[in-house]
Amino acid sequence: MTKNVLSEVEQLLEQLSSHVDELVEAALSSPIDSESDIQLREISKAIERLESSGVSIPSALLEEKSRLLNIVSSHRGYQDQAITIHNKLNALVLRLRDVTTSRIRGNIDGNSTQDTTPWRVVAKAVIDTLRQQRRQMRRTEIWEAVYIIIQDRMLPCDFEPAQHNGRPFWKNTVSRVLYNLRKENILRPAIQHGYHELEEVYYENQTPFD
Repeated sequence: MTKNVLSEVEQLLEQLSSHVDELVEAALSSPIDSESDIQLREISKAIERLESSGVSIPSALLEEKSRLLNIVSSHRGYQDQAITIHNKLNALVLRLRDVTTSRIRGNIDGNSTQDTTPWRVVAKAVIDTLRQQRRQMRRTEIWEAVYIIIQDRMLPCDFEPAQHNGRPFWKNTVSRVLYNLRKENILRPAIQHGYHELEEVYYENQTPFD
């Protein structure tokens, strides 16, 4: 695979990975589904109270419960599908990144140079950042903190802009690391869109990237 073709594949996978991640986060934080879930619980409680008092359950109430149950169940099924697609795609992106970051390519003079900062180095910096802060952090905050940690080890290609979003390559690597850490349950599930936080156990215990 030539360098140009490999670069195009990387860019397409990064763009697709970002798009799928946005869909997953949107699915997990849908206010419509949250409202339906609350309504379903309230109706279920009302039905239980009526049943316990021996009152006949109105058909309209049962129909509304069925309608809300279908909405909630359908949405949860969509969440599961989206997360499965995200995880499979992310695994593919990471395999490609492991290959490209570990490959040593010879330059014109016959010397060897590595294209970008190794993925595991970036992952270690992300985890160290979250450990130090011990709080939820926005992706932009993590970018700034990680840059301070790894700037002395960054390589020229880290600063090249990606065609699909114009960000320096190292920022896209940090974003992809965050996706993978969540998939590996090292980060907590997304509670608020765009925020990231370590699982409590990893504040004191090692991760595979230490």
